[in-house]
Amino acid sequence: MKVAIIGSCVTRDLFEFNIVKMNNFQVTTYISRATTHSIVADISPFYVTLDNYSMDTFNERKFLEDFKKEYFNLLKNNDWDILLLDFIDERHKTYIYNTFSLTYTKSSKKFIDEMLNFGKGNIYTPLSQEMIDKTKIATFKLIPKLINIAKGRPIFLHKAKYATKYIDSTGQLKSFEEGTKEKIDKNNIFLDDLYALYALYNNSQIKFIDVEPKIGGGNCKWDLQPFHYDKQYYENFATELYNLSQLK
Repeated sequence: MKVAIIGSCVTRDLFEFNIVKMNNFQVTTYISRATTHSIVADISPFYVTLDNYSMDTFNERKFLEDFKKEYFNLLKNNDWDILLLDFIDERHKTYIYNTFSLTYTKSSKKFIDEMLNFGKGNIYTPLSQEMIDKTKIATFKLIPKLINIAKGRPIFLHKAKYATKYIDSTGQLKSFEEGTKEKIDKNNIFLDDLYALYALYNNSQIKFIDVEPKIGGGNCKWDLQPFHYDKQYYENFATELYNLSQLK
């Protein structure tokens, strides 16, 4: 079964752990490092050359896809059976200039900083009220576009959130420290509100996958972050996705 992903490593890692139930799944499209506002934005108004960026490098390829707004073309032209979504990448800042926007990453930073120096555009931080409002408006643009492109194929919304607990190097289950916990709570409130917008559509194509418990650390692929989950999470995720995909 061929899979398209709009999301982060939180979803992609499902296919990186060699989980038996995922053996017949293949990721054919991976759209990441992109905030919702940037995904639905208009094409760039800037006439610039990007010869110094390479499609052979993952981070630079993601920037070029973002700059050229290739997202919907990738979904239309690539072969896939199911679409998986998550919105952990809303943690990135977003650069906005009129109706054009870019996700602020290490690869886009140089270009965006140059535009800011020319007085073109602004940077919006995640969880600021202004960015929350812009993201909600962008979401109401994104949902019908995805439904239209899917043409009856299922859209699985992975309700990824920030874990409140993690497994440390000794195997002990611990809670994140208080300062981190406050940030976790704010992000999770925002994500819950965002996922609720998809539920408002009450569309049979959109199905929700909400895996519990969400535990960070342990046997994860990356550094300790509230959105880098232990392998057991992905075992549970695989079971839910496998079962739901058989019902499509």
